[in-house]
Amino acid sequence: MDLRSVIGKAVFKEPGGKTLHEARARQKAFLQRTDALIAEARGQAALTSDELLEVLPGLDCSG
Repeated sequence: MDLRSVIGKAVFKEPGGKTLHEARARQKAFLQRTDALIAEARGQAALTSDELLEVLPGLDCSG
């Protein structure tokens, strides 16, 4: 299965922070979000609607 077509992107990026310390502090949560999104795309886990909106901030479900 091509996960890029399911997720809509091949590279996951977000700002790390202004300092190395901030980037290291944010790294764990970023990896957890990307791993959860990939697992959902593979059908291995289920995200709630709120979690999905958090992981895909560009997704607008308001209609």
